[in-house]
Amino acid sequence: MFAKFEWRMKMKRLLTEKITRDPADVASRDARIAESLQAALSDKPGLWLAYVATEDEPNVEVIVPGVKLAFPRVGNDNMTMEFYTSDADEPNFVKSNLLLLEPDPSDPDWKVVPRSALVDGTVRGALVPALGYSRQFQRLGRGAGFYDRYLNENRILKIGVVFAEQLVDELPTEPHDVAVDAVITDQEVLWKLAAV
Repeated sequence: MFAKFEWRMKMKRLLTEKITRDPADVASRDARIAESLQAALSDKPGLWLAYVATEDEPNVEVIVPGVKLAFPRVGNDNMTMEFYTSDADEPNFVKSNLLLLEPDPSDPDWKVVPRSALVDGTVRGALVPALGYSRQFQRLGRGAGFYDRYLNENRILKIGVVFAEQLVDELPTEPHDVAVDAVITDQEVLWKLAAV
């Protein structure tokens, strides 16, 4: 557990110190990631779990024909997470207690994605945020465990998206940590052989 804490601190420092905030560079890196994401999702149409990126995360809101995105909202208990879809052209998001943009609970256009959709084939996959990923597809989350709890025991395709500096050789893990099937950065794309 302490090793994960140290890695989280290291990755947070890296995000603030090493990864440039120059708008042109960030836009270029986001564009390379978007191109790789479009290639990965174009032959996997359907509903994908996504998220609204924070200022230190790559933008994952790509437009791919046949792909619909669902976005997470943390429950009032701050322990659970559900995903929502909207058919609105510009759905409403609000800042949560965790300072993340989430579907607006007062907007009736948002519809919850039932948990059964994770096993019946409705949900094709998930784009999973992280502080870092390893080349062994290990994920270092922010520590709240929302994605580990939500994605545990579900066989959907999981794709991690980070900047190249956040991809390392190895990370500490615990039994409950959910690994991903692919990692996309602005410099490379890695797939587990079984997931290709």
